[in-house]
Amino acid sequence: MNDENIKRYTKQRLEEMVAKGEDQTDWQRLEMMTDDEIDYSDIPPIPENFWQTAHIVYPQENQEAVSLKVDREVGIGSKRGAITAGT
Repeated sequence: MNDENIKRYTKQRLEEMVAKGEDQTDWQRLEMMTDDEIDYSDIPPIPENFWQTAHIVYPQENQEAVSLKVDREVGIGSKRGAITAGT
């Protein structure tokens, strides 16, 4: 996918667009589409044993997702347990 074709919107903006009919989704066509008409070619098959080891993970109310870029050496050290809080 080419980055110049990527458009980013907030959840609020997307909801506003849908409410105003500004989105470009053909909802009627999607609602009438059967499972056989859906292109799953870019989705790998689920292994037979997937559901045997799957478990539900609920988000904690007091936690927030954070993305952080660090030097490779820091990332490697933290995976080995070499870095602790306060160091």
